[in-house]
Amino acid sequence: MDADPTGAPDDLLQRLRDSEYRYANLFNAVPACFWEIDFRQGGAMLDAFGLTDRAALAHWLGDGANVRALLRASRVVDCNQRAADVFGRGDKAELLDTIAPFWPEASYPVYTQSLGAFLAGEPSFSAETVMTNLTGERRDVLFTACFPAELARDATMLIGIVDLTQTRRVTNALRLANIRAETLAEAQAFSFWQLDTSATNRMIADLRAQGVTDLGAYMQAHPEFVEAAIDATIVTDINQKSVELYGLKDKTEAIGKSIRSYWLPGRFEAIMGSLEAGFNGKPQYQKVTQTCTADGRVLDCRFWMAAPMEMRASGTVMVAIQDLTEENAARREIERLREGLAHAGRVLMLGEFTASIAHEINQPLTATRAAASAAQRWLAQDPPNLEQAAAALANIAQSAHRAGQIIDRARAMAMRHQPKRTLVDVRDLVAETIAFVDRELQVARARAVVSIAPVIPDIVIDRTQIQQVLVNLLINALQAMDQAQSPTRTIEVTVRPEGVDKVGFCVRDNGPGLDPATIDRLFDHFFTTKHEGMGIGLTICQSIIEAHGGRIVARNVVGGGAEFSFALGTSPPAGDV
Repeated sequence: MDADPTGAPDDLLQRLRDSEYRYANLFNAVPACFWEIDFRQGGAMLDAFGLTDRAALAHWLGDGANVRALLRASRVVDCNQRAADVFGRGDKAELLDTIAPFWPEASYPVYTQSLGAFLAGEPSFSAETVMTNLTGERRDVLFTACFPAELARDATMLIGIVDLTQTRRVTNALRLANIRAETLAEAQAFSFWQLDTSATNRMIADLRAQGVTDLGAYMQAHPEFVEAAIDATIVTDINQKSVELYGLKDKTEAIGKSIRSYWLPGRFEAIMGSLEAGFNGKPQYQKVTQTCTADGRVLDCRFWMAAPMEMRASGTVMVAIQDLTEENAARREIERLREGLAHAGRVLMLGEFTASIAHEINQPLTATRAAASAAQRWLAQDPPNLEQAAAALANIAQSAHRAGQIIDRARAMAMRHQPKRTLVDVRDLVAETIAFVDRELQVARARAVVSIAPVIPDIVIDRTQIQQVLVNLLINALQAMDQAQSPTRTIEVTVRPEGVDKVGFCVRDNGPGLDPATIDRLFDHFFTTKHEGMGIGLTICQSIIEAHGGRIVARNVVGGGAEFSFALGTSPPAGDV
């Protein structure tokens, strides 16, 4: 290596080059913009006007034209790649010019203050401000100017700029999101709770360390864990709706305390489900449950838990509570009124069936009398014919059973009861219904043709109510065909699966069909096309089917006749509590 003309030793020059190389790498690697500014022309301008202190400088720079002149006189002589990316288009050569384009007029006061610090001999100056890049895009920055004494002699400044634009945007967005979330939480008709579950997280972590993999099973076997988790879960915030709903004086009555007092003893299913959901990595959980208020009221409610894994890991869980108490009370009242209406319809229907019921009961009674007389004759013989007498007595028992079935069906229709949904065999349901109207079919000289799919699932219904619907539709069909004096009278009852969880029923007749002018009013209260009808039968049918989560539809059949169809589920309808 050639010796340096200054006479410096070769090893010293190499160390200097190595040092420059290291600092050049650092200069380009850090996520901040670094500029080296040549301020010689600017300094000459200040000297020419005799500006040697801050007061004089501030007065002179009160004129924006003077500031612009100083900015044009200050030039970038070097910068790092980060500066080229933020303030240019990636080419450092673009920035090696005057600094005027980077300073909007609104930020002149910050530039003025930095020059004041320079004249006062201060080592540095720092402030947040706004600068612009070569494309005119605004950048929020932390501006820092350094004035090392050894560089100040050459009127050289080192500028460091940290781009805060994205940070500011994220901060502002987060602030606005928090404001929106708080406003929404206060405005909603839901009770919102923010809970600290840090202690619960530690308890669950201990269980994992012990090898527990099924938290649900563990909690069933160790209810004391659930009790401890409830005591360890602390309220950190609630909204005003929670204060009102739970009868609190203010938020402070709940904040900082356990959630224990809001849960009924032993009714921790929602808490257990929430813990298990978090254990299994699920971010949400909901359940219909009951909680209790500060004044001892029990609330029917829907419980929602929301906690993405990162939120849960930080020990925070959000809970929303929807009060269902009034809704459930209203639902029960509607159900009571609906059953009252259905009961009234059944009583009226039984009035129409009086003659048929009497005829049906008369048949087994007549058979009973005949069998009793026969039994007497067989027993009066000498010797008594016990075999024949026993057969006659068996006929009496069979006739009595038949009469009992008829009375039971009539009584089931007449009795008022709370709707009770059970799993019902479709074939039995249809067979019993057809048997109930058998006498009416005979009188009307009509026949019922039943078609049920070979494979049909059971349905979850109130048996008496759905029989009432089917009987009503069958009687309506018979009456329509009778009024039209149809020569052949056939009612088709078809039952088929619909989808994976429903069974469809269809009752079709070959009568005159439905009047297109009134078909849309068939289910209206007190609307009837019969001379002596009350107009509540189909209304009751619609109410019953809707209560079962279905919808009844009426339409005309191509070629003549009317058709009523509905579908019932193989499981309870949504909303049953």
